[in-house]
Amino acid sequence: MRLSESVVYTTTAMSSIVLCCVLFLSGSAAVPPSPIDDQPMAAGPDPVDAETPEPDDTTTMATNPTTLGEALGVGDGTFDPAADGFHLFDPCAEITTEQWEKLGWKPLSGQQVRSDADRKFCTFIPATDRPEWVTGFAESDVLDQRQLDQQGLLITDVKVTAPDGFYLYKFSKDENEFFCSAAVATSRGRVSFTFGANPDIPTEKKRTCQVAADMLRDILELPPAAAQLKPAP
Repeated sequence: MRLSESVVYTTTAMSSIVLCCVLFLSGSAAVPPSPIDDQPMAAGPDPVDAETPEPDDTTTMATNPTTLGEALGVGDGTFDPAADGFHLFDPCAEITTEQWEKLGWKPLSGQQVRSDADRKFCTFIPATDRPEWVTGFAESDVLDQRQLDQQGLLITDVKVTAPDGFYLYKFSKDENEFFCSAAVATSRGRVSFTFGANPDIPTEKKRTCQVAADMLRDILELPPAAAQLKPAP
């Protein structure tokens, strides 16, 4: 993305914008609430509204994965949180700070990191001067795409270019054009990335969602850590 270098934010201004973004998503809490409070179901490979083919149910985890996506079994489209040995992926702990910085992000100082058995969540801010970027949220959980659809939280009127199995969603029905979330089911739960754009720079939902999808793609193209190459305890 080519961004103007003429806009520079002070630390105070950036922190204020990030705080506003977090409060918008959460209402008042530092960590946005999970979109669904019902009991989770195993994620299914429902069609997505990205400009891609439907997911391939027959895809399995690579024997010798070279990317995080392969290590997580992206494309398999199924997971069972009740299964013995299921271990939810943690993007906040299993992706290093150095890897996040290569993607253009750094952890938000003093943030509230959520790390429950069924949900992991952390907040990032741009690692370099990117006026259009304000905040990013990395998350994993055990939600099903169909649950989001039932709640009216799937984004079906925006088309983006994305890998197989990706879909777009929102945290609330009245979410504006400055936020968008992209997600995909893996063998270790649903992994998602939410992008928050600068509300002072005009944009459209398609552009925001494309950044979210691109970031999730880049995350899954990272090399897997050693811990991700062996079964979880």
